Amino acid sequence: MQKYDNGMTERLTYGNFSHLIPAFEWKIVTLQKFTNIRLMQTSEKKCYELPESLAKNLGIQLISVEEGYVKATMPVDERTSRPCEPVDILNGGASLALAETVAGYGSIPLCEPGQMPCGIQISANHVHMVPIGTYVEAVGKLVHRGRTSHVWNVDITTPEGKLVSTARIVNLIVKKRL
Repeated sequence: MQKYDNGMTERLTYGNFSHLIPAFEWKIVTLQKFTNIRLMQTSEKKCYELPESLAKNLGIQLISVEEGYVKATMPVDERTSRPCEPVDILNGGASLALAETVAGYGSIPLCEPGQMPCGIQISANHVHMVPIGTYVEAVGKLVHRGRTSHVWNVDITTPEGKLVSTARIVNLIVKKRL
């Protein structure tokens, strides 16, 4: 465990966070020195609670964050759907927000202290509609880890494994401005 000047303690290490979280207790896991991006987890929930953000407002839950791999879920509900007859369906923009969230949280622990990822490009294909009342799963895999950029592929699927969207995200690694 490392202690920083601003009072924050743990810098995320690669791998699953579960070994950091005592059973049935909340614990804040700070992703990086001098950041307010934290994940909270309980062994009951088996996911990480995001800070107030677009991702949290869309109901996105991070299930796993490991080196080069991130898994998350998002409900298809009134926050993430668009009108379509006869039933509302998943909005493509919500899928893009999910994909960029997955790639961003995947890049954060790969950055050096004093750096952060900024999404600079996203390209996606939507191949299947998902009706309201269910959820989607996203799995992000690191394709390239360079000094100044990270490239991620994110596949979004139904719970049954049917491909909904596939996206490629490029994160530029920049210096934090304090």
